[in-house]
Amino acid sequence: MGLVQDIIQGEIVFPRRFADVEERDYGLLYHTAEIPDSHDGNHACILHPRDTAAAIADVQDFYRRRGLAPRVYHLSQQGDGGGLRLALLAAGFRFGEQAIEFYVHHRPSCITPNAELTIQRVRSPLPELLAMIEQSDNRRAMNVVHRSLACPDFHLLVGFLNGQPVTMAAVERAGPVARVESVLTHKPYRGKGYARAMIHELVRYHSRVLGGTLCLYTDNPTAARIYEEAGFEKLGVPLECWSAWQD
Repeated sequence: MGLVQDIIQGEIVFPRRFADVEERDYGLLYHTAEIPDSHDGNHACILHPRDTAAAIADVQDFYRRRGLAPRVYHLSQQGDGGGLRLALLAAGFRFGEQAIEFYVHHRPSCITPNAELTIQRVRSPLPELLAMIEQSDNRRAMNVVHRSLACPDFHLLVGFLNGQPVTMAAVERAGPVARVESVLTHKPYRGKGYARAMIHELVRYHSRVLGGTLCLYTDNPTAARIYEEAGFEKLGVPLECWSAWQD
């Protein structure tokens, strides 16, 4: 399996750390009653259906019975999801395109560390950290991180300023590659270079502790510039990424 397929597989399996999953012969059904508003935690991956219409009907029934909107995530090389897309359209699903770019780490970071920050791995849901996430993002993200910390493959790094958390980022094994995620800086501290320093340290941490291929995705041009400074380069292979759902 090549790098592109490794990345796709990693994106398919990553919700296992914070969501329950039921396996079907056609794919995976992620669900979490604890975080019902998390799309990442409540969606299906229809991977290899023998009967596409039957698979879609099963997805609809599965999520409807749980009081959730049926949702399907799809990621593949361009052109591989056309048949599934047409079947979902015929079943009344709406679509959202995700214009994201995947990046792979290839070279050393050229970012200068920030001496003001103390960056360390956090293994438990510190109250002040959860408060920072809730204030800077939302309760859904707070709940996802809280549950993720119970997974040993989830490495959360937090930057502390005078003892208070101000920025964070995580790296985790997701299949055959490691992926960067949960990048966040507390709103009052944005624009001060703390996120850049965090990504620099995360790259060094991955090299020292995990090793192997490190990847991420983003749709934010400002974040993309930081990642490129940290040694990431665009994957160079266009991927088809979309979600489909029913209200």
